[in-house]
Amino acid sequence: MRERATEAAAGRGDPAPARADPQLDCEVLIVGAGLSGLATAVYLQKSGIDDVLLLERSHTLGGTWRDNTYPGCTVDLPTIYYSFSFAPLFDWSTFYAPQSELFSYCRMIADKHGLTGKIRCDSLVSACRYDAAANVWITELADGRRFVSRYLTVATGLFSTPNLPDIEGVERFRGKVFHSTAWDHSYDLRSKTAAVIGNGATGVQIIPEVAEVVDRLDVYQRTPTWVLPKPDKPLSPRMKWALKHVPGFAYLLRQLAFLVIDIPLYGILIDHPRFRWLAKRLERVCVEHIRRELPDPELQAKMIPTFDFGCRRPTWSNKYYKAFRRPNVRLVTDRIARVTEDSIVTADGEERKIDAIILATGFRRGERHTQPTIPIFGKGGQELEDFWDAQGRQAFKGVSITGFPNLFLTFGPYSVNSLSFIRMMEASAFHIARVMRAARARRANYVEVTPEAQARDQELMTRLSTRNIFLHGQCAGALPADTLKAPRGGLRPRNSLASWLEQQTFRLSSYAFARKG
Repeated sequence: MRERATEAAAGRGDPAPARADPQLDCEVLIVGAGLSGLATAVYLQKSGIDDVLLLERSHTLGGTWRDNTYPGCTVDLPTIYYSFSFAPLFDWSTFYAPQSELFSYCRMIADKHGLTGKIRCDSLVSACRYDAAANVWITELADGRRFVSRYLTVATGLFSTPNLPDIEGVERFRGKVFHSTAWDHSYDLRSKTAAVIGNGATGVQIIPEVAEVVDRLDVYQRTPTWVLPKPDKPLSPRMKWALKHVPGFAYLLRQLAFLVIDIPLYGILIDHPRFRWLAKRLERVCVEHIRRELPDPELQAKMIPTFDFGCRRPTWSNKYYKAFRRPNVRLVTDRIARVTEDSIVTADGEERKIDAIILATGFRRGERHTQPTIPIFGKGGQELEDFWDAQGRQAFKGVSITGFPNLFLTFGPYSVNSLSFIRMMEASAFHIARVMRAARARRANYVEVTPEAQARDQELMTRLSTRNIFLHGQCAGALPADTLKAPRGGLRPRNSLASWLEQQTFRLSSYAFARKG
């Protein structure tokens, strides 16, 4: 173990082996051992960069697929499309794999690529600081430990900080309250009266499962969600055999999913005028789905969004609307006014007694210290969030920021380029590995994107973002109002194919390489 402890943590771990630069605990430190951190480590190893450690705040790896164990949790894209190109897996049970299989997939990647022993669990990072004199990154942990590395990659993902709604009185509630990302499996919902707050992608999966076991379920809906029929079914033995043994078949299905799902649906988001016709067609499919599943016209009207398809992430389900046909499920569309010790009171004054509150309210994004989740201090002690507050959220190709040498992000501003986060992760990981290969070839240990390259990339993002759905669609009510006021560095206004080509072909002269420290 290469961990170097501060005095507060002296004596923990095994002594570090002798190394060329004894001040370093590792050459590359990756914060986060979810899928994006694992993908980055794999790409670095494939480039001959093996001196890597991963810090994980939890007790084991897995990120999103470790934390989200709520009933009904599955991936919402075809699983053949939700796997890395370097680690295809053919034993998925269905076209939309459940959480347990995706968590096992994370562990398989770590084991197969020799990463399990390089992960330091229970390592909550509190801050990362660049030491210009030594040209190193010092990563501080909440328990007093620290790690010193030449390079730092922050892979804390998009779904790390639960969004806990600010509801008056919730702290006085005497029943059970938990967020979907921290499901309490010890709590027995049977014969209980429960409330689910939120009906986005997570709520759509939770509600049908909870409805089957509780006495009564109240679903609190701020805005409805566009829900498509889900073409899900078990993978047959014949299909599994073909995926494993027929040359090119798995690759063909991946590309087909990319062409049929990703290109058009992502096009609705980034080039709305061109793809508006498709958005309207999918809206009709969703409305037909609602009317087919729900015979009550009043309930249908409450379930049909008033905003355009794509303004809020759509989801897929064959169970969601059926749940509202059950006599024990009620849809509540009035605003929540407050929570008492044993009930929820809505704005119309109605009080509903409950035993448990389930928060399916998603995750905070675009706020300070949510993406990434930790304070990062670059040259001159400038904090990354302060830089973004002053200059706008930006990063060269979504990965690097001038003023923060030897730092890489896996989900930086304008990195989202696909409905499949797997494709995004691989694109960023490829970029990072490519730059580090170039640094080694130049015998450099200092890498920083040039201000000119970052400015050109940001200008391109600003110019191309003028056709996105938030500017050309009817999105009022889909998201909080401040989210729609200005671009927040989220969607890259190019599809994943164009973005992948960008990561492979950008000029390496966009970076300054040097030897320091």
